[in-house]
Amino acid sequence: MKRIAIFGGSFDPPQVCHVLVVTHALCTGNFDEIRVIPVYKHAFMKELTDFDLRVRMLRASLAHLGSQVIVDTIESTLPTPNYTIHTVEALLEQDENLDITWLCGADVHADRHRWKDWDKLKNLVTFEVFGREGVDMPGDANFRTILPNISSTSIRLHVASGLPVRHLVHSDAMAIIEAEGLYRT
Repeated sequence: MKRIAIFGGSFDPPQVCHVLVVTHALCTGNFDEIRVIPVYKHAFMKELTDFDLRVRMLRASLAHLGSQVIVDTIESTLPTPNYTIHTVEALLEQDENLDITWLCGADVHADRHRWKDWDKLKNLVTFEVFGREGVDMPGDANFRTILPNISSTSIRLHVASGLPVRHLVHSDAMAIIEAEGLYRT
């Protein structure tokens, strides 16, 4: 079995806590690879920055972690709307010998009741949930790591307000945000 960690999200923009989650997974030595999967179109119809720009920012933010970390664009090839269960099924269709751990934040895990086919999904993957300061922690999740209270939403709001975010976003991703004029309005 190939042990992989999957970290899915909007990554709009990818920020320091996203990098910390991937770094943590890498440093545990528990996984043969970590696949970071940006959503193509949000299942809950959240408006997102262009997919290719988010992929570029994500690759720029994670490149220093090496070849074991892969930005996987599989969701751009799946029918929409796409749900986590579809992504997992597609990955298992490509390779049925995957042992998948799904990495997610407490805020995302708290919304699992809204996920399509939750009961089926929880039988296909193991969840590792990362806590976040100031976010209620679901009682049934095992938290080994608590991250700072940083969100992509707050970063977009800070950029739009002209507030500094360089300490919250990898410098290479910040260069893309500035060059493309992202999140200004």
